[in-house]
Amino acid sequence: MALQAPGGGASPARLRLPQAAVIGFDLDLTLVDTRPATALALRRVNEGLGLAIDADAVAARIGPPLRELLSPWVPARLLRPAAELFLAAFLELGEGSAAPMPGAAALMDAVRSAGGRCSVITSRRDSTATACLRWSGLRADSLDCRLSGPGKADAMRARAVAAYVGDHPLDVAGALAAGVPAVGVTTGAHSAAELLAAGADFVAPSLHALRPLLTPLPSGPAEG
Repeated sequence: MALQAPGGGASPARLRLPQAAVIGFDLDLTLVDTRPATALALRRVNEGLGLAIDADAVAARIGPPLRELLSPWVPARLLRPAAELFLAAFLELGEGSAAPMPGAAALMDAVRSAGGRCSVITSRRDSTATACLRWSGLRADSLDCRLSGPGKADAMRARAVAAYVGDHPLDVAGALAAGVPAVGVTTGAHSAAELLAAGADFVAPSLHALRPLLTPLPSGPAEG
């Protein structure tokens, strides 16, 4: 499956990125497969609080803030203790269960080889985001946490992000709010059609497919 752009056509071979571009990345289901670790932690929440969260279903759609994901399953009075128990359980049980998404390390290495930087902007808390990167063997040049949707835009501007990669329509919304290209990847729960409908400039089926798109252009006039 090739890269897709709005209107159903194939995307250009690459974005018009500056040399040494900063590429922004979402974390969950973009760079790191956190579904097994998230499901383990949610089962601990069920055991601790007597709840019936569908752990696998929630883990499959990880991306929005945790309380937003839990609210259909957890009474309002228990949202805070559920979130606190989840955090502790995730840090305790997650190591060995979180893994890099296919192509994540190679794509980040390619960005750096071109003189660029990798900026991770996520709704995760600092502690769990840092743990996910460590468990997955990935390194972020900068990390901004507890940001979602258009709330990611200020961090993108502050980090001078040239394009933002994510698996969720909220990631697309953040990129659009920041005025940078929104690059969707169908590694999570959302289809190419959903990401394009949300406003993505390009959508790829994998991180491997993004490597040529995110290679900066050589110095000189931009290609048409």
